Amino acid sequence: MALPVVVLTGGVASGKSAVSEQLARLGACIVDTDVVAHWVTQPGNPGFDAIVKQWGDEVLAQGPDQKRVLDRAKLRKLVFNDPAQRKTLEALLHPLIMAEVNRQLAQPTKEECSYAVVVIPLFAENPRLLEPQAVVVIDAPESAQIQRLISRDGIDEELAHQMLNAQASRAKRRALATFVIENDDDLETLKKRAVALDGQLKRRFKGSG
Repeated sequence: MALPVVVLTGGVASGKSAVSEQLARLGACIVDTDVVAHWVTQPGNPGFDAIVKQWGDEVLAQGPDQKRVLDRAKLRKLVFNDPAQRKTLEALLHPLIMAEVNRQLAQPTKEECSYAVVVIPLFAENPRLLEPQAVVVIDAPESAQIQRLISRDGIDEELAHQMLNAQASRAKRRALATFVIENDDDLETLKKRAVALDGQLKRRFKGSG
């Protein structure tokens, strides 16, 4: 039978990477749409061409080998400042990203996994992207997300707030959840909660593989 698929979602800087890494150690196969999006938008790939066709040289920078590459910081600022631009970017990239996600899920090596986890940060905004067997939401206090964004990405507080405001509310995400992991403590606590989640998922999918 098909490998059970779990969507892992949560707001920006909520702890999705830490949870997905822990689940991978416990036997899950991970497909991260952020990683896929990065690949799709590399020079020579279709997402890069689509972005350049839409916005031109203003979102490009000179790479270390003198080739033109995407200026991701500039593009991020552009789309977070303009909802219409953000929707345009999503319309360009989402079909390309999900085609690659589905290709990876269909690979024979995935049969060795307990279940597949597809990390989709914006799943609450686009729940029709995938039809999973379960949805896991990582929920963190907004104050913690702001501090992590400032520390991790080196951005100012204003941009951090814009990034949060551009996403679905915590309530909207939680309404889609089969399971919620609260990230309101330290990293070790989050990892322990991920271990408990793994047990719940394996029990849920027992006999489906």
